[in-house]
Amino acid sequence: MLCFRGLTDYLYLLADWKVRYAPKTPDDRFVLYELMKDGKLTFLQDYTARKKKEDMSYGRRKDADLSPW
Repeated sequence: MLCFRGLTDYLYLLADWKVRYAPKTPDDRFVLYELMKDGKLTFLQDYTARKKKEDMSYGRRKDADLSPW
């Protein structure tokens, strides 16, 4: 029941965010384009790939492997 309650709460939170942070104008949809144009998105992709590689080289497990079961 605790897991079900946590997942249900998370579902309602995501539904709220979908409405709250939806683009207000058509121009708001182009934020991703701006990130790509400035190279910020590429930087973030490279950064997360480096961190993932570092985690694996230090022997850290993937999130799926962290389950106690």
